[in-house]
Amino acid sequence: MKRKTRKTLKIHRWAGLFSGLFLVVITLSGASLAFHREIESLAYPEVLHVEPGPKRRPIDDLLAPVRRARPDFARFSLLELPQTPDDALMVGYQEAEQLTSVYIDPYSGRVTGTLRDTFPRLALRLHRSFFAGLPGLLISILCGLALVVMTVTGFVLYRNFIGKALLFRVPLRRADGRWNVHALHNVVGAWSLVFLFLMGLSGTLANLGGLAPEYRIAYVGQRPEAPLRLSLDALLAETRRQLPGMVPRYVSFPQLKKGPITVMGFEGPALGGYSRVEFDPVTGRVVGVYPARETGGLRVLMALVVFHLGDWGGWPVKLTYMLLGLLAGTLPITGFVLWRRSTQSRRLPMLRPV
Repeated sequence: MKRKTRKTLKIHRWAGLFSGLFLVVITLSGASLAFHREIESLAYPEVLHVEPGPKRRPIDDLLAPVRRARPDFARFSLLELPQTPDDALMVGYQEAEQLTSVYIDPYSGRVTGTLRDTFPRLALRLHRSFFAGLPGLLISILCGLALVVMTVTGFVLYRNFIGKALLFRVPLRRADGRWNVHALHNVVGAWSLVFLFLMGLSGTLANLGGLAPEYRIAYVGQRPEAPLRLSLDALLAETRRQLPGMVPRYVSFPQLKKGPITVMGFEGPALGGYSRVEFDPVTGRVVGVYPARETGGLRVLMALVVFHLGDWGGWPVKLTYMLLGLLAGTLPITGFVLWRRSTQSRRLPMLRPV
């Protein structure tokens, strides 16, 4: 084995040994998150969905009873606006790592229910920070970087083998009938190589965004500042005026004094990234307009985040994400087996003919 190849293999192995167990958790939890919306819709249809009426009520009117019923919701962290006629309005409040969501019928103003520790939300916390707050988020970032390193070194090591692996022109079983672990590792790696590289890169970038001060409080448990008093209907109307082609989807609220209120949505295909309009939380003045088509490098970053979430291609994309995530969960296991065998073979005494 060439010296450069040995070094590359060593980097590949050590990156896998560092992140292997964490990556099993990340990939398997990520596979379940491919259908997080569908899972919650099936489990809580009476909360998330409503009977469409003739006309939706203003957002400000819908939030008034929530403020009265839940004083601790005096300041929200996120709104998810209805995208279909039977969607409820989601009002989210972030406390530590937990997002509590109150759902409101946008036609009648009735509170349909509250969701907190559902399976998809617990899976998301496990996926992103291992239930360990800020230290867990840092570990997740390092694992994302390790995944990028492993895909790059894996391509360098097995680039001449990838074509055969993709066409299954390698024996997955040995002559004695046992599984060929090395071949399994390479075939799964070849099929998921590009996917894992993009997921590692986009996940790392998304988690790095979580280290920004306005997001980091979700991991250290600080309380938000004073309640917001602006009309959300006025902000949404101004958003539509600034970006006529954008369909607002989310409204995120500042968790620190200097942060803006941000309205986000899509102007075209989801993979084009989010467009957004930012407002001063005190005066309501527009402080930034960022159409996805004009944001350059930021557009690429936002497109990667949208790619990571998998909400851009319907059921075929979600099913592909789930299957690739499940397959990727086997790579740290087969990689560990291969590493273990290599260390054992080096310890065995060399047999010499008499």
